[in-house]
Amino acid sequence: MQKHKTIHSRQRKSTSIFSGFGFTGWAIVFLVGVIAVFVGSLLITPEKAHKAERPMSTAVIQVLNGCGESGAASRLADAMMPGDSIQLYDIIEKGDAKLATFDRTTVVDRRGSESERGVISEKARWVARRLGIDEGDVILLRLDENILNIDVTVIAGRDFNRYVSKLKEAKGSSISTRFPQPDRREASS
Repeated sequence: MQKHKTIHSRQRKSTSIFSGFGFTGWAIVFLVGVIAVFVGSLLITPEKAHKAERPMSTAVIQVLNGCGESGAASRLADAMMPGDSIQLYDIIEKGDAKLATFDRTTVVDRRGSESERGVISEKARWVARRLGIDEGDVILLRLDENILNIDVTVIAGRDFNRYVSKLKEAKGSSISTRFPQPDRREASS
């Protein structure tokens, strides 16, 4: 009978090693594991990280309705958002221009340098390029008191729907190339 108790008590002691760990022991094991993963992630890095040719920047934009059609500034601003792979747009104001007589959508540079030739800022170039407006047609008109810190003003002219369509089409094609739709013939088989 004595031998039977001894064997049983030995078995209990061998299994009690894991149960004796308790909450504190398991917390320490968990923290050591987390630290090991963190240190490992710092040590294991790609040999060459992909670096963009130019850092991404944000252009602060004002979109004004210069054609008089209700909602023109909002529709153009919505089509412009969020920007492209290098230039993000922060459209801080949508409103009406003082005149509603603009036939053509116009880009106005608020930051370029005033010289004899007038040097257009890089942000105004990006906005014009995105809209498909020739850089020679960008107007340089600096703001004396640029309280809102505006880089570029876009005035929606009577032709603004053309730009809205073009921008939406470009967004659609870039989304479809990033996320191709499955071929319906393959899906049905």
